[in-house]
Amino acid sequence: VSRETEDRMISVKVPDKQIKEIRGMLHGLPKALPKVIVRAINKVANKSKTFIIRRITKAVAIKQADLRRRNVRMTRATWSRWLARIVVSGGRIPLTKFGARQTKRGVTYRIQRGGKRGRIERGFIARMPSGHEGVFVRQRSRGRLPIGEARGPSVPAVMENIPELQPGALDEKASADLEIEVVRQADI
Repeated sequence: VSRETEDRMISVKVPDKQIKEIRGMLHGLPKALPKVIVRAINKVANKSKTFIIRRITKAVAIKQADLRRRNVRMTRATWSRWLARIVVSGGRIPLTKFGARQTKRGVTYRIQRGGKRGRIERGFIARMPSGHEGVFVRQRSRGRLPIGEARGPSVPAVMENIPELQPGALDEKASADLEIEVVRQADI
């Protein structure tokens, strides 16, 4: 299991040593090896993706569905490519995803789960003609323009601040899960 920190990509792959052990266990069934390996890799990758999403939503007040749709994607292993990838990407998240509410004095929102609500003075919630809803604020104290959208942190930035999602910790968890899952799939 390896992780590239620049791209925030997690790769799940079976080590060569473990493949030799599995090959010994399945010596009578040569076509079973790819099936066992691919199933195990995909199962662990899916489990890791769920772990990442749950851990991020535990830290910040965003819905799991929003992360699954846009920010955390998985490429599954195939019979010809024994590698699954989980990519955590995305820019800064619109404040409307953090429970933004319009008040008389502006807009309130909560980024940290269980934390205090923040407030943007003179901010307002608006829906654009495209259907995008966002929290907007005037850039200058005088005049109506320019207007900019207020956003929260990006998902990769949130991920960097969670100890369980650091490269070493996540790799260890995925490696341990992979060993167990390979044996489980080989016994089927």
